[in-house]
Amino acid sequence: MSTAQILNDGPGRKKTILERLSSRRAMLVLGAVSLFLLIVAIGGVVYYLGKRSSQPPLKQPPASLSGLATQFPEISSVLQDEKLDSVYKQFLVEYQKGGEKAAFELARKRGILNANNEIRLTLELDTIDTSALQASLEAHGVKVTAVSGNLMDIVIPLELVQASLASDQPGGLFTQLSGLQHIIRLRLPETGMQDSGYLDTDIESLSMINCGFALRPAAKFCPSVGTK
Repeated sequence: MSTAQILNDGPGRKKTILERLSSRRAMLVLGAVSLFLLIVAIGGVVYYLGKRSSQPPLKQPPASLSGLATQFPEISSVLQDEKLDSVYKQFLVEYQKGGEKAAFELARKRGILNANNEIRLTLELDTIDTSALQASLEAHGVKVTAVSGNLMDIVIPLELVQASLASDQPGGLFTQLSGLQHIIRLRLPETGMQDSGYLDTDIESLSMINCGFALRPAAKFCPSVGTK
C-alpha cells in the first residue's frame, strides 16, 4: 500500500460530498426536501385549476339575425325586415324564448313600453303629409301621440300586442306597420322628460318638441301636431 493510500484512509480524513449524501441521515433530509417540493407543486396546480374554474365562462357572441330567423321561423320575415329597429326584434325573440312575461320585462328595460303597457314607436316617413296615414292607424286602434315633420309617434294598445303575439304570426303587427305606404323606418322613440302614460302633460318623445317649445306639450303649441 502506498503512502498516499494510507493518508487517504486515515482516521482524520474528511468525507467527500458524495460520501456525506450517501449517509442515512443525508438521504432522509434529501427525501424530506423532495417531498416538500412535491407538495408545494401539487398545491400550486390545485390552486390554479380551482381559480380557473371559478372564473365566469366567456360570453357567447350574439346570434346573427339569419341564425335567429332559422331558429324561430314564425318571426323570420320580421327579423329580416331592415325597416324595423333591432329592439323590437329582440322583443319578439324574447317572447319566443320566454313567453309574454319575459318579453314585456325586456320591453320595460329597453324603454319601448309605457306606463299603460302600450308599445311605443316612432314612424319615420318619406312625406310630411301624414293625415291619411294617421287616420288609417287610428281606424285600426293604433294611437297617434304626436306628429312633427316626417316623424310620427304612436303607441300600440296592449290588447293589440297580445293578440298579435298569440297568433300564428307573432310579428305580424310590425310587418303590417312596415308595409304601410310612406313608412321608411320603425324606430325607438327618443324619450323626453318623462313617460307616465298617455297624458296631456307628458312628452312622449323628442319628436313632439321639434317646433321650438322644448319641455312643453307639443300638441298645444305646434300647428302640425295632432291632439291626443
